[in-house]
Amino acid sequence: MRQAGTLSTEQAAERLTDYLTTLDIVAFVEQEGDEWVIWVRDENQLEQAKEELASFAHNPENARYRDASRKANSIRREQEKKARQAAKNVVDVRDHWNRPLLQRAPVVAVIMALCIGATLFNWFGNESGTALQRFLFFCSRTPYDPFCDIRQGELWRLVTPVFLHAGILHLAFNMLLFHRFGVQIEQAVGKWRFIWMMFLMAVIPNVAQAQFVHGYFLGFSGVVYGLFGYIWVRSRTEYDSGLQVSDTTVFILVAWLLAGFFGVLDEIGIPVGNVAHGVGIAVGLVLGALPSWLGSRKRR
Repeated sequence: MRQAGTLSTEQAAERLTDYLTTLDIVAFVEQEGDEWVIWVRDENQLEQAKEELASFAHNPENARYRDASRKANSIRREQEKKARQAAKNVVDVRDHWNRPLLQRAPVVAVIMALCIGATLFNWFGNESGTALQRFLFFCSRTPYDPFCDIRQGELWRLVTPVFLHAGILHLAFNMLLFHRFGVQIEQAVGKWRFIWMMFLMAVIPNVAQAQFVHGYFLGFSGVVYGLFGYIWVRSRTEYDSGLQVSDTTVFILVAWLLAGFFGVLDEIGIPVGNVAHGVGIAVGLVLGALPSWLGSRKRR
């Protein structure tokens, strides 16, 4: 702050600071001895404040100064209101991320627990693993008919293949990306819309994979690609959504998708569900482009 000058009475100093407030000049009054000092917060406005002080000293009873108090008080009330609103919108990131995942994103926490639990149980032994696969796979019978179990009313199979994984790297990769995308989206859209989004991102890719390839598939990557597609669109069309995905992540996931479709991954011995990946990202892109009822909740 810089000193603009002094006045002899508090009433005059307050009247001047009120007038300066109406000019968007933030000023304060402080008593020093028998005088009242006018302080200006912004140094770039100091010269203007000095000029206004000189004009005020020449004619302090001018109507513009008498009318300034009411307007200045209105401006200050509005500033205080905005400050209170801004304080409500401030989130302490340290406190937020120190909270357990179950509190921050309960749906993500439950889904991760199901994936980890089902995958570990599947590794306990051939007999238990085979039984779990028969229960969770899209199709459990031979000769192969992709929808034979579904037609028998076993509708859970539309979703449950996503909970199983083929190995620790498969599980870790999917859970890492699911955590990164899922926490953001669940907090942005709410848990119920998030559940419906994931339901669609599981069922539609699973049906497509079973129809066009086979029913013996597993993994959460179709859902992951769906969440990726959704967050990719929303982060670029709804800038206040709080959703974000780095360019590096975009490059890696798109490159992986293309490598699968062009057979590069098959050649190096990495089996992937290309149809589930492609349909998953398509579902996410469509949901991300839908009207605001599937967008992020309004910030308050």
